[in-house]
Amino acid sequence: MAEVIAGGIRFHVQRLPARQPIGCTDHHADPPTVVFVHGLGVDNMSSFYYTLANPAAQAGVDVILYDLRGHGSTERPPTGYSVEASVRDLTALLDALGVNRPVHVVGNSYGGTVALALAMSHPARVGSLMLIEAVVEPAVMGETEWEEKMARMLADGMELRKVLAGRRAQYGRKLRRFYSAIDVLVKSTTLAADLRAQRPFCDADLRSVTCPTLTVYGEHSDIIQQGHRLKRNLVDCDLALVPGCSHFLIVEAPGILCDLLLRWLNIGTGARPAENALAG
Repeated sequence: MAEVIAGGIRFHVQRLPARQPIGCTDHHADPPTVVFVHGLGVDNMSSFYYTLANPAAQAGVDVILYDLRGHGSTERPPTGYSVEASVRDLTALLDALGVNRPVHVVGNSYGGTVALALAMSHPARVGSLMLIEAVVEPAVMGETEWEEKMARMLADGMELRKVLAGRRAQYGRKLRRFYSAIDVLVKSTTLAADLRAQRPFCDADLRSVTCPTLTVYGEHSDIIQQGHRLKRNLVDCDLALVPGCSHFLIVEAPGILCDLLLRWLNIGTGARPAENALAG
């Protein structure tokens, strides 16, 4: 673990160096760099660390993980929680880390929003995108409604984690801790106000993204139409639908996501997934 000061903010960052893939004989090739951007609320870099990041590093890519502003072990300033501010944070972090080449960005939920915005505003810095349940049409709602939606999402996610992990005895304690974390974040920062004021991406914004993009949504996701919208508007976009899953793909289908990631980076199977390759 490391702390990196970028744009005046102390970020919690983890770097995983590439391990040479089995059968690779090129000792001089520079491995690609993949940056993982997690979702909002109680999420942090650990969601990716325990699912996609280590397999990616073992397959031969340099990995950068970080906690978003106000999340995990990163500093929690009172302001600066718009998508544009998140993009500034990411570019400042890459500069501080000395990463000058285009990176591949994997974003989950809000992290997908940030990844898209980065590709729009800094296209030369992005080699490709993998968007997992990316939110591209933030709902316009009042403060109470927004907080209630966040609470419902947390409850749904924790119920799913409970079922999958089978840890019923710990469920109540974990849920209270997670609710406390989101409560502190919402009440001590401008996060909710910044997101309510966020301008949704228009079709012209999306069409400006020209890098190869893989979008992944659960078959039963409540925002699946946003995935179809991305497919219609992005210049070079594949859409994969994961059967039987909802918005919480990181929890529900980490193995499938890992396989898609390695295929998208042409590591392992060496082929990009076809549209709707998982559907059916």
